[in-house]
Amino acid sequence: MPKHLLCIAGLLSLALVAVGATAAVVTDLFEGTVPVSGQGTAERKKAIKAALAQVVVKVTGDVSAPENPALAPVLENASRWVQQYQYRDNKQGGLFSSSGSRQILWVRFDRSALERQLVDAGLPVWGRNRPATALWIVVEEGGVRSVVGGDARFDIQAAARSAGTTRGIPIVIPLQDLEDQAKVDVAELWGGFTDTVLEASSRYRVQRVLVGRVYQTGLDHWQGQWTLSDGRSMASWTTVGVLPTDVVARAVEGTADRLAARYAPLFAGGERQVYLAVNGIGDLERYARVSAYLASLDSVSHVQPAQVQGLDVIYRVTVRGRAEGLVELLALDHTLIPRTSAPGNRAGTQLAGALNYQLAP
Repeated sequence: MPKHLLCIAGLLSLALVAVGATAAVVTDLFEGTVPVSGQGTAERKKAIKAALAQVVVKVTGDVSAPENPALAPVLENASRWVQQYQYRDNKQGGLFSSSGSRQILWVRFDRSALERQLVDAGLPVWGRNRPATALWIVVEEGGVRSVVGGDARFDIQAAARSAGTTRGIPIVIPLQDLEDQAKVDVAELWGGFTDTVLEASSRYRVQRVLVGRVYQTGLDHWQGQWTLSDGRSMASWTTVGVLPTDVVARAVEGTADRLAARYAPLFAGGERQVYLAVNGIGDLERYARVSAYLASLDSVSHVQPAQVQGLDVIYRVTVRGRAEGLVELLALDHTLIPRTSAPGNRAGTQLAGALNYQLAP
């Protein structure tokens, strides 16, 4: 390794800089909450098992994962993986939940131990770096249409956020302030004009936009029509429920299913090394920025500079799962931008197949 790169690596611990905002980081993936009626040992053990099942769904992205026979011993011995638990009042937004229980058991599990169990079971470990989704919803009730957000429809906002938390999906409810109202009106939302909504969503720095219209179709029967878009592709579906909150919660669950189907399988399997060539690193600050950013990605376990070619630094990155998983994580923000031309390789052909990126300004 060139001497000047060795010097940079040696100084890295003294010169790490703040990394710019990346994809949303979900911090509670290994936490679960379960309504309880008491604090007895038997009920606590049962609730801890239920909380662990919640965590398994969030981490793998698969609602059927807790039924995997390979995880049966893990769930049966759920208390073994507990790091911390606490009884709390079952209040959200000042209202007790529909479960009727006034108390919940909050549990945090050992992340590294559970990740090993999931990997051993052949399940994906979908990390904390996940795409955020903005929800633009218009509700028709009593002949009046209103847009969810700001001070409007706190019940629906709470239902959407709760469903997002349960599935580990970052949910953003637009503010519906003057700026939002100037860009998107009720008619555009009701008509499903996704291009307009995508443009209005840029201020929220999200990677997905879910547009929906919710309306009543009969007594105790509501329906929602949804379109999920990332600006390149779209998916549409319908949800139904007794209440509009049910309809919205199921839309968030549908979003989680679609995101998990795309991302989670990329993080299944063991670790492998990927070479990443980054252009535009000309000083210590930029080197520290890129190194810290790569190390912050949840599926990355190790980052090591391997080679320098001019303004290119070639990193050897150890990732969990497939190399495509790293590509998808990098695509969630604009810290590193793909480039079509590879760097010149004066050292031979050892960099064939490297991923090539440019450091954003």
